[in-house]
Order: sequence, then structure tokens, then C-alpha cells
Amino acid sequence: MAQHGSRFEISEVMTSKWDATQLRYLSLLRQAIDERPESMQQGLVNNLLIRIDRHGDVSKELNHILRGDGASDGSGAKHFNPNAILSRAVTTARCARFLCPDGKPGKGWIVFETRSEAYEAVKREKSFAVNDMYLKAKGAIDYAAHKAGREKALLSGAETIRGIITRRIKRNSHISSPSLQLACDQAFLDFMLDIGSHMTSDLKYEGKEVCEKFAKDRAMVWKKGYGCLGDVNGRLYVYKRMDDLPAFR
Repeated sequence: MAQHGSRFEISEVMTSKWDATQLRYLSLLRQAIDERPESMQQGLVNNLLIRIDRHGDVSKELNHILRGDGASDGSGAKHFNPNAILSRAVTTARCARFLCPDGKPGKGWIVFETRSEAYEAVKREKSFAVNDMYLKAKGAIDYAAHKAGREKALLSGAETIRGIITRRIKRNSHISSPSLQLACDQAFLDFMLDIGSHMTSDLKYEGKEVCEKFAKDRAMVWKKGYGCLGDVNGRLYVYKRMDDLPAFR
């Protein structure tokens, strides 16, 4: 396999007998590699080659790596694989709708037309539980990552994720305002929370299932094209489009 700039090529000898589906997966993988931090690229490709050599099912392994699943020893048990987790997060961020709602809000979401409407509704709640679930989940996930020595792995792809999110939100929004950065920042935090839950998915910590579901739910808001203002008493306050309003923390 030769390296050309930030791309990697698999030899023609290896791919000469691959079918159309296998070559399509490989093409998608090559496109995705360019979005990965340089430090992740070689690990991603090495993981692919190891899996093909070990299991022999080219289509399955190409799709497996493209989706970003963790490595397996064949017994079904998954192992910590930060490169794969970050690769999946980058692919997910590239495909998320970000402030372009799909019209199918999640169950239990409290949906508003604009961010300012969501903001005013939260203020009326006068609750001390604003973002309580976020803070609990982040604290538990961060502590688990810290104990396992995974903070560096968790943060290694952060700037790439932030860049993709910022570009997508600004492209999908119909306003040009400094307040748009609020949406970019919150989406980044929610995506990082979800990445953290995957980085610690093989670890045990108190409230793990609740934290993982909450992290997934917050990231899902952005994936489906809505904006997440925050959580109040365990429910997500979301909005369809961004408008000009002071920051809510």
C-alpha cells in the first residue's frame, strides 16, 4: 500500500478480484480518509488490512471499517479502538443534517421554531435542573476516560470534528450572525459527549447506560437537523432554526 499525500492506495494485485460492491466500499473509504486527522489515517488502513487478512471477507471488513466499528478478535468481544471511533464520528458529522430538519423530531423532544423561542421557554421553567443531565453525563464519561488514560485519544480528533460541524452549520443556515457560533459550539460539545460515550463503551462506571443513551440522544438532535438548546428535567429543548439571541449556558 503506497501513500500519496493524504491518500492511501491498495495494490492492484489485491483488488484485481474484488467485485463492484467491494470496490465501491473502497472508494468510499478513500474519500473518507481525507477528512481524518493525519495521525488516524495509517491506523485506519492498517486495521482494514489486518481484518481482511484475518477474516477474508473483503466486503464485510471494508464496510466494518467504513462504519467505524471496533476491532474484534473473532469471539464477538470488542476492543478499544480510538481510530475507528473517531473515523465513525467524522463520517457521521459529514452526513449530519445540522439545522436542516428532517421533519421527524425524536420522541419526547420539546420542539420550537427558533432558538429564541426555545430560550424563552427554558427561562420560564425557572428550574435548577437546566442541563443537569448533560453535566452528569459529561462528568461520568470524562471521569471514566480519565481513569482509563483515554483523554488524549478522546481529544485527538476534536479540531477536525469542530471544523466539519462549523462548516456544515454555516452552510445550512440562512442567517449571517455572530450568534450562529453558539449553535456550532453546542453541536461540537454534544458530538464530543457522544464520542466520549463510545470511547468508554467497554468500561464500567455508575449510570453508564443512562449516560450513553443521553449522549446518543443529544447528538441525534443535530444529526436529524434540529438544534439542541439544552435539557430541562431530563427533556431536550430543541429548535428548527437559528436566530439572533444572547448565549444560554
